[in-house]
Formats: sequence, structure tokens, C-alpha cells
Amino acid sequence: MPAVIDNLGMFVRFTAEPVDAARTVVVATTDPARHLRVVLGPDHVEVAAADASGAADLTLPAEAFVRLVYGRLDPDHTPPVGGSADLDELRGAFPGS
Repeated sequence: MPAVIDNLGMFVRFTAEPVDAARTVVVATTDPARHLRVVLGPDHVEVAAADASGAADLTLPAEAFVRLVYGRLDPDHTPPVGGSADLDELRGAFPGS
């Protein structure tokens, strides 16, 4: 799992869908622990490493975040998550194929 989550940025450049409102969401994952910055905007979507000292807008297992980015985290199969980020907004940026 570390190799997958550490390389999501490259995947996102080719598959994510831009969204109307610009926003940055800080995601903290568990197992493995990572802090990632998801930049949403009308021109692009980006995922990159973030500073671990800040508060996260969304906390979830790494496996669930990978499924989200691949468009495979539907509401019926979403584990408990923490934070105030809107998962439906993120699902819109990562529709999958």
C-alpha cells in the first residue's frame, strides 16, 4: 500500500476531473500514515504530500483514500471517516472510469 499511496499524484494528473470551486483539502491516512494535500480547481486536480503538523480536513484509512481516488469509494462501502471535508465533492473530482 505505501507504494500506491505515495504515487497517487501521477495517477491523478491523468484521471481526475476539475471541479467548479477551488479548494484545498488536507487528508490524513492511516495504515500507512500519510498527510496529503488535495488541490481542487476548475483547471486541474492535484494530490501531493502535505505537512504532517497541520490539522486534517479528512481522516480515513489509506486503502479507502486510494479507492476514493480510483473512483471506487461509494457511500455504501465507505468506512467511518473523520473531519469536515465533503466526500461527495471529492467523489466528483475522482469519478473513476
